[in-house]
Amino acid sequence: GTAWDGSPNGRFTVWEFTISDGAPEWWRPELDLGAYFTAKIEPATDHNGQSMAGYINFSLGASSEPGYCLNRTRVSQPDPQWNDTGPDDADLKFPPDQDPNIQVSADCSWAATAEPALEASVTVRCLDYGAYGSIIAEAQTLQGIMASARLLLDDDPRTYYTYQVNGETYFRYYAPIPWDEDGNCIWDGWQWNAGNALDDEEPGGALPGGGFSRYEEYRGLTVNLGWTWLDPDADQDVFILDWEALKSPPGGPPLPGIGAGDLPSLGVAVHVIHYPEAKNIEYEPGTAYINYNCDTAHCNSQPGVYVIDQVIQHAGQCGQTDVKLDRPNPTSFIDIAKINALYQQAAPEATQMLVGHELGHACNLAHHGGATTRACVMWDVPAVGDPLHHTYCNAGNPGCRALYMLHE
Repeated sequence: GTAWDGSPNGRFTVWEFTISDGAPEWWRPELDLGAYFTAKIEPATDHNGQSMAGYINFSLGASSEPGYCLNRTRVSQPDPQWNDTGPDDADLKFPPDQDPNIQVSADCSWAATAEPALEASVTVRCLDYGAYGSIIAEAQTLQGIMASARLLLDDDPRTYYTYQVNGETYFRYYAPIPWDEDGNCIWDGWQWNAGNALDDEEPGGALPGGGFSRYEEYRGLTVNLGWTWLDPDADQDVFILDWEALKSPPGGPPLPGIGAGDLPSLGVAVHVIHYPEAKNIEYEPGTAYINYNCDTAHCNSQPGVYVIDQVIQHAGQCGQTDVKLDRPNPTSFIDIAKINALYQQAAPEATQMLVGHELGHACNLAHHGGATTRACVMWDVPAVGDPLHHTYCNAGNPGCRALYMLHE
């Protein structure tokens, strides 16, 4: 900026107003992670020796994803400004406990110096693993000059963020949180960032993609209370809701679950949710949707598959799957008592295969028989005494590993 006193001799002060890169290229959004920004007016005095100090204010623009990842949320009491329960709760906020000279608005989206200053620093807190936004700083000097801060990347040597448009050089007047040069709402440093936010292209099965967008896999979710991201270039993801373990009494000994059986041999990434503390939390009650906290780049509501031990009335039938992916509440019923009675010593191995068989149905695979490959989990209703196979047929005839579908 330029400060001129209007005198005939044309004296003026060239001054700068900058904001630091508080979320540098290595900074990835995480729950409760902070980023530190400093805005600075230079030089300290103008050509008449008057202070260049001014009121400095900061403004945040941020995403407002529900929850803090795809399947978890947090309610903060007695500080509801830290809630993340709905789409109106911003994912980046100024904590109230800033430096003494900094005042923060009630919604934590704006902060300003209470007195004129040459320099001011603020902390921004991240409330979502998929947060994205930016911060701007503005100043009004005592001479009444208004300015927006340029993004300063480095002070030694002094380096600004610049970009070219039609051969002209421009400065950036905001700091990104995080760095996202391709504008896909994903931190540029993520190793699977090469694509669009809505991409869902994992190979496998009859249709590419597992029902989660690239942004959703980056934002991540919790499995048995631990947060993780998903790999958008690897196997498609299937979530199993192991009801027998989930219904364990709080604080009591955990009940044994059923698990996913031979499903991993289908060539999918299997995530078994079995912690009792995750019951009705890491999936949406009433639908079993895993990615129910969604807004940005949502392409499918993908449920987990319930695996439930239940008596099946049909004689000789040990499993049943009626609702399949990608409908709400897909469920595979397994009659453990009947398996134990029919297979006796071979019951554990039979359970492994039969659970995989029913979960194959949940992934939209049908029985096959006749002249097709017999060495497959999906072979048409094996009889007691038949060999127990623990893999899905691979190439042709019919090739179940290429036929499953997690969405339509």
